[in-house]
Amino acid sequence: MKKISNRIFLLSLLVIVVAGCQKEIPQKNNSLQNVISKVSDKSDYYSDGKMLIFKDSEIYSKLVSHELDNNLRLAFEKTILEMEHLTYFEKIKKDAVQDLIEDDFLSKILNEDRIVQIGPFIYKISLIDSSVFVLPAENIEEYGDLVNENIENENIRVYSTFENVIELAESGVESQKKSLFCSDKYAKARYESSCGNSIYIGGLTSLVFDCRIRYAAAGIFFNLKAWANTFEHGLGSTLESDQLVYYSNTNVNTTLRIDAERKYKERCSAETSWYWWSTSGNGAGNGITAQSYQGSKGLNKYWLKVNFYFWNGTNWVRIPPAGDWYPGYHRGITNGY
Repeated sequence: MKKISNRIFLLSLLVIVVAGCQKEIPQKNNSLQNVISKVSDKSDYYSDGKMLIFKDSEIYSKLVSHELDNNLRLAFEKTILEMEHLTYFEKIKKDAVQDLIEDDFLSKILNEDRIVQIGPFIYKISLIDSSVFVLPAENIEEYGDLVNENIENENIRVYSTFENVIELAESGVESQKKSLFCSDKYAKARYESSCGNSIYIGGLTSLVFDCRIRYAAAGIFFNLKAWANTFEHGLGSTLESDQLVYYSNTNVNTTLRIDAERKYKERCSAETSWYWWSTSGNGAGNGITAQSYQGSKGLNKYWLKVNFYFWNGTNWVRIPPAGDWYPGYHRGITNGY
C-alpha cells in the first residue's frame, strides 16, 4: 500500500512538473509572436497612399531599434516597399536626385517628401538645416505647408534633429531647453570617411576601398555605425568610342571584414559597457555594415572604434595597413567621453 502511495505521489509530482514546463513554452512563443506581429500586422503600420503611418510611437520605436532581429527587419522593409506610396528610397533611385538622408533604412520609412506619420503627429526631416518640422495629424489638410516647411503656419512646430523629437512633440514641449525630462546633453553628430586606399589591379584599373563611420541624428531616428564597400576605378574604353574614359564599377566581389568595439549612453539611461564584435561579407554594392546603435532616441555620448580588413586570398589585410587613431584601431568616432 505504501509503494502504491509513493507511486501515486511521484506520478502527481511528474504531472505538476510537466504541466509547469508546458506553461513556459507558450509564454516564450507569445513573446516572439508579439514582435513578429509588429512586422506583419497591418493595423500597427500602414500606408494611406501618401505616406507610411505608424499607429503609435511605441510600435515605431520597436521597429527601428537595432535590437530587432535582422530577418524581421528585412521583412519590415519589404512590406514598406510594397505599399502604395512612393518612399524616399525609391524616389532617389528613380529620379537620380541627391540623397539628402544617406541612410537606406530611414529613406524607406520616409515618403518622397521625407515625411512619415507616427501616432498623432506627422514629421518632415530636413538634415540640411538640422530641423524636424512637426504637424498634428488632425491638420492633415495643411500637408502642403509641411512639405514647404512653412513656419508661419502656427500648427507647425520646429525642432532640432539632435533632440528626441517624438518625445517632445507628444508631450507638447517646444524645446528640450524647456523640458524637465532630463538634463543630459545631446551627443553631436560625427562623420568620418576613412580608407580611400586602393590596390593596383593592372592596366589602368585599381580596386578602391570606401570605409565610413558615422553617428547620424535625424530627430526621430539616430544611428551609430561603420560600413565599407569596394569598387573598381580607372580608365577604359566604351563601346561607342575608342577614347579612354573614367569609370567606376561597384559590383566587385571582394570579401571585407569590420572589427568594432563600442560603448554608448542613451539620454536619460544607463551607460553600456564596452562591446566587441566582428562582421564580414561581400564588399560589392552596399558592402557590409557594423551596426552599433539605432533607435528613436538620441545618445548622450558614444565611442566607436573600428578596423577594416580585406581578404587577399591568403590573409586578412588591414585597410590601411599603418597608423592608429586609437591603440589597436585605425579609425573611430567619439563624442562626450
